[in-house]
Amino acid sequence: MGTIRAAAFYGSRTSMLAGIVDADEAKAAELGRQYHAPAFSNLSTALRALPNVRAVWICTPTPLHTESIKEAMEAGLAVGIEKPVAIQTDDIRLCYQWAAEKNVPLYCSFQRRIDPSYVQLLQTVKEGKIGDIRSVRAVFRDHPVPSLEFLRLGGDIFHDLVVHDADFIMHLLQETPSSVYATGSAFHPSLRAHRIIDTAHCLLHFPSGVLASIELSRSSPYGYDQRIEVCGTEGMLYIKNELNTHVVSVTAAGGIAHANPVNSFPERFARAYVMEVEDFGKILNGKSAPTITCEDSINSTRVAQACGRSVIDGRPVPL
Repeated sequence: MGTIRAAAFYGSRTSMLAGIVDADEAKAAELGRQYHAPAFSNLSTALRALPNVRAVWICTPTPLHTESIKEAMEAGLAVGIEKPVAIQTDDIRLCYQWAAEKNVPLYCSFQRRIDPSYVQLLQTVKEGKIGDIRSVRAVFRDHPVPSLEFLRLGGDIFHDLVVHDADFIMHLLQETPSSVYATGSAFHPSLRAHRIIDTAHCLLHFPSGVLASIELSRSSPYGYDQRIEVCGTEGMLYIKNELNTHVVSVTAAGGIAHANPVNSFPERFARAYVMEVEDFGKILNGKSAPTITCEDSINSTRVAQACGRSVIDGRPVPL
C-alpha cells in the first residue's frame, strides 16, 4: 500500500509528497528515488528534517497503527490510515480522541466508500429505484494469496477482508447488525498449520430484517473477484468484476468468453486510491471533512471480532 499511496501523492493536485518512511532503508530509498522525495528509516527523523509537513499517511502493518498514529498526532499532524484504524475498539476510540484533542483529521481508508461503482450503487438505492432492501450478497475472493508473514502478523480474514464489505453494507443500510454468524475453513497447508482461516462465510442479521451474506476466500485462481448484489422490493442492483479487457467473444464453437478479472486490489481500486488521496488533500486544505467516523471504524471492527468469535463458538454472536 505504501507504493500505491506514494504514487498517488506524487501525482496529487491537492497535496505534495514530502518524504518516504520505511524501516527497510533500501525500500525507502528506492521509493524516494522513484518519486523524487527524501527517504527516512523512521518517522521521528523525517519530522525533524521536514518541519513544514502537515500530515502523514500510514501504511504500516495493523498492529503498528496505534503507535504510529500517536507519534504523528503528538507532532500535531493529520493522519491518513489504511483500514482498520486499530485492532481493538478501545484503541480505535483512543486514536480518534487524540485527533479531537489535537484538532487534526483522522482519515480512515475504506475504498468502497469512494469507488465510483459503489457510490453509484449507493445513490441508486437512496433514490428508491429498487424499493426497500431485503438482502445483500457480497463476494470477496482475494488474489494472489498474501504471504504467510502478512497473514500471521495482521491479515486474519475478518479484520483484513470482511471489514470492507461490512462497512459498505452498514453505510448502505444505515444500521448495524444485531447478530453475526460466521464459519470458516483452512485449506492451504501452510495456513492450516498456523490455524489461519482462508475461506469463510458470514451472515449479518440487521434489526430491519435485512440479511447480508459475505463470502470470503484467500484463493481465487482466476483473479481478484469483487462483487456485490443488492435485492429490493422493486428490483436488484449488482456490481460486476473489473476485467483485464472488456472484449466479449460470442461464437458457435466457443460460446461466450471474456477476460479474467484484474490481478488484485491495486488494479481494481486504482481510481479509488487516487480519489482518496485527493479527498485527503481537500480535508487538509479545509474544503472537506472525513466521512468515516469513529463509530464507523469501531462498528466494522466489532463485526470482524464477532465473526471470529462465531467461528470459535459455532453459533451466532449478538452485537
